[in-house]
Amino acid sequence: MPRACAPDEPLLQSSTSSSPGKDSAAFDVVDAGQSKATRKLAAGLSQRGLVALSGVADREAVARFARRIMEIQRQRYDGPDGLTSIREPTQPGRRSADRVTDRGVALHTAGSILMCPPRLLLLTCLRAPTQGGHIRLVDGQRLYLDMAKRCPAAAVAFASASAGFFGSSCGVTAPAFGRRADGRVSVRLPLDGLICWAPEAEQHVPALQDALVRNTVEVKLQAGQGLLVDNYRWATGRSPSIGPQRLIRALGFPRDDLPMSFLPASSPQGGAV
Repeated sequence: MPRACAPDEPLLQSSTSSSPGKDSAAFDVVDAGQSKATRKLAAGLSQRGLVALSGVADREAVARFARRIMEIQRQRYDGPDGLTSIREPTQPGRRSADRVTDRGVALHTAGSILMCPPRLLLLTCLRAPTQGGHIRLVDGQRLYLDMAKRCPAAAVAFASASAGFFGSSCGVTAPAFGRRADGRVSVRLPLDGLICWAPEAEQHVPALQDALVRNTVEVKLQAGQGLLVDNYRWATGRSPSIGPQRLIRALGFPRDDLPMSFLPASSPQGGAV
């Protein structure tokens, strides 16, 4: 089993974005260079859908690890190794004589405009910014259960097969909470501006936004650390930052079988699953 995070390790200690320093939680961590890392990763992903990583100190180490655990899905801005390097702001920022400001990235699931989004997201840090730059995370299981409890009608609306059109000129009509025949639920959340909600779902967008805020946790990655995320369960984003930073990202599909996202404890109608 992956070892539990120690309180003094920055990566392992997370807090809610609404109450920094409170409601902290520890993530499991795996040394990516260990010979038994693959088995530990499979256990962590199956149980929680997210594993924290150490031992990813440079791009070559990240590439080796990514190839070992996933079939890499190449993106538009990937390098020859299939990895995306995030050096500068992904949204327009501000540069002065002594700092670079990154406005951050909104919470979303990667590839939400695709018919079949990548299953795994690997995000590693090679250089941490001076300030900010926390990775924001929302567990889809907690999000779904929160909405099912507080606003059942919203959970039902966002589970509709026609809940929204994800994309701009091209994309896909899909639910935000996709439910399979076996009861498992997957999450699909868009980047800002890349969604057109159906009227039945649009009226519940404020409830969705409130639930995202309630369930967001933040993790500060240091150089050599990373996160391996089940993209069908977790939404990710990044807080604004100051100072040069370098992140490496890989997207793809697991080489080994992985249970499809999560089983909710109860349905929006209140019945057991």
